[in-house]
Amino acid sequence: MEICAVVVTYNRIDKLKKALACYANQTKKVDKLVLVDNGSNSETKKYINEWIKIDDGYKKFLVSLETNTGGSGGFFYGMKKALEIGYDYIFLADDDLYLENDVFEKFVQFEKKHNEFKVFCLQEYNSEGIIFSHRAILKKKSGIYSFQSVDVKNYDKEYFFVDLFSFAGAFIHHSVIDKCGYPKKEYFIWYDDAEYSLRIIKTEKIVCVPNIKAYHDVDEKSNELSWKMYYGMRNLFDLYRTHFSKIVNHLFLLRFYIKNIILFFTNKKLLRIRLDGYKDFKRGRFGISEKY
Repeated sequence: MEICAVVVTYNRIDKLKKALACYANQTKKVDKLVLVDNGSNSETKKYINEWIKIDDGYKKFLVSLETNTGGSGGFFYGMKKALEIGYDYIFLADDDLYLENDVFEKFVQFEKKHNEFKVFCLQEYNSEGIIFSHRAILKKKSGIYSFQSVDVKNYDKEYFFVDLFSFAGAFIHHSVIDKCGYPKKEYFIWYDDAEYSLRIIKTEKIVCVPNIKAYHDVDEKSNELSWKMYYGMRNLFDLYRTHFSKIVNHLFLLRFYIKNIILFFTNKKLLRIRLDGYKDFKRGRFGISEKY
């Protein structure tokens, strides 16, 4: 089994150093690692150019992009490079995901035992505990689909199934990518992994393996009101249009307007962000936004 890791980075040199050190310290190392530099500054580029010369026990490949294409673009171009150089499984990760040192050893052991599955994800955690939102199931309520975190009890099992995973710690067999293609690079950030998950579950099961773990250096609370909400709103509308019926889309739009009425009286800043996301979705404006 050949495993090719794809790591996307942009101007987070301290986190990148920690993340890459985890690959060097694995009990079983990846065969190849593709590092996607999303147009980082000179300091980050200097470090990357030094890192790629060091023998860490696996083959290193660099994809240098002239501009920042976001996580969506980074994984798109990284996965294309991985296809070019060849692999059995691809492993996707951000530059702020710090793997425990037995991730690939445990994955190989688990895959041999359960090779009827082709898509896997590990347990993400941070300083507050398990990150539940990145491993979710699809639920339908009042005609609208939403992603809901799985019950914590599932993390005591050998494995469990999910409908959504994040690109932070995902193993995907090349045959699945042959069928599903690549993530939507035009999303820039947010919901690219959710949209890709919905493509996958049409033909494959997504398996979460709690015993394989990584620390994700993120603070989920920091995303409650930020420029990222624009991309989330815009891309979520596109996800609904792509994967759900017209009736479901109409109900989703109705809920959008109802919440906007509430926000008009409680949070006009968030209201403006949501409306900008929806307007650009309607206009077909994707990729990076000059405003956000």
